Amino acid sequence: MSAKRSWPNPFYVSLLLVSTAFVATCLGYLVAPTVVDNALRPRPGGNVPGPAALAMADWFERRGTTALTIEIVVMIVLGVVAMLSDRWFADKTEHAP
Repeated sequence: MSAKRSWPNPFYVSLLLVSTAFVATCLGYLVAPTVVDNALRPRPGGNVPGPAALAMADWFERRGTTALTIEIVVMIVLGVVAMLSDRWFADKTEHAP
């Protein structure tokens, strides 16, 4: 008898990826004001942010709340679908008590 490989629920994997993107977006959204502040008021001996950092900070300031909202909605939907479809991906073997 060959052992059948059990595949993980793809909705949980998708939920993990979207949750990671959500954390990265949260961190970027929290750091963006500091990057802009460092560009406007450079400190002696401090690093001045480059144009790419300023562009990313500007993106987070303009579209950060929209991105976070979309990611939260996608996380909720994926979480519900993952829980509803969990029995389809469960191990089919019977376990003796």
